[in-house]
Amino acid sequence: MTDSTSSAWRSGPANLPAERSTAATPALLDPAADYDIPRLWCEFDVYGKPLAILRPLTDGERSVLERRRAELELGCAPFTPAEQDQIIDAILAMLSGFRSLRHQDMESAAMMAQGLCRLLAPYPLWAIERGCIAIQGGDAVLDGERLSKKYPPNDAEIRSVIAEIVKPYIDKRDNALALLAAPVKQAVIEGPRPTATELKEKYGAGYGLEVEAAASPQPPPPIPKIGSPAPGELEQLVARLKSSDAA
Repeated sequence: MTDSTSSAWRSGPANLPAERSTAATPALLDPAADYDIPRLWCEFDVYGKPLAILRPLTDGERSVLERRRAELELGCAPFTPAEQDQIIDAILAMLSGFRSLRHQDMESAAMMAQGLCRLLAPYPLWAIERGCIAIQGGDAVLDGERLSKKYPPNDAEIRSVIAEIVKPYIDKRDNALALLAAPVKQAVIEGPRPTATELKEKYGAGYGLEVEAAASPQPPPPIPKIGSPAPGELEQLVARLKSSDAA
């Protein structure tokens, strides 16, 4: 694929703002914004989504989160028209890494680059370049498995590779936004406990009597006493048993 191939697509317009740059990769980790401040999350829904923070953010914490949010929003923004040539170069270099695509005519190559450029429009330049290099070098991973080095990936696979590259940054941006807008968890304020008189006025004069009766210990039932046999009674009983056996 020659320079004339890429110029066939570069003439097309891209409806994206041009007053910024997405060439710089944002920092993957900001210890304060990505770890320390998020520890304020204290309430979550059943799906694990954070709902409230433990206390209000300080001015310093809010400043750190605002800076992190701005950094990630710029770093994850779509590429600009001024960066379109670099996108085309990255796409064509990636496609030329597969021998089965090296013999395509200029029109087919331009149409392929055009389709990919439109498909990748939501992503920044740095992520597209990183994804294209990984695919070209056989290092791209999708769903935990490496893509084939022999066969070129389809458009959906290329987009998914780049989406996975951007995802950790987008998650951190969304967390910073959520922290900035998070409500503070409301403390449960308990009033004074009602007195026995107040409870009886509310539930009746007999309130608590059944509970007290059930809670008070009860004496065990008396054990019946077995008296001693009368004189001769035991002998009479033995004689009766013997007579019944003889009969």
